[in-house]
Amino acid sequence: MNYNVPVVWLKFVGEWTWADYDLANEDVCVLLGDREWPTSLVFNLLCGPNMPLDHVFSHLQRTLQSLPRDIELLLVIGANASAKGLPYVFSRTNVKWNPVFVDSIEEASDFILGWQQRRRWSGTG
Repeated sequence: MNYNVPVVWLKFVGEWTWADYDLANEDVCVLLGDREWPTSLVFNLLCGPNMPLDHVFSHLQRTLQSLPRDIELLLVIGANASAKGLPYVFSRTNVKWNPVFVDSIEEASDFILGWQQRRRWSGTG
């Protein structure tokens, strides 16, 4: 089967709290629901302030546990140095994702296109 993996983009704008983040995560879970295809997930942090640091691990761990397991690519745009250190959080869970960090929307788009091409060539799509 040859198809492109759908991409869900989350854009964080202005001031936001963990409550806002949790609501966005719930919306993504509802949006993705019981689909029958893999998905990519992009967190765009370019238009918002830095991620709140209070309780960061518990919120991210809850996110990892609640998202569907067939998300194939997790991409973060515009993360600060603290956020780029978070792969440790991902490695301490039973989730297969290793987030990819990029600095711009263009870089994210290029990465996704290249990843989907490699996926098709490898026969997984």
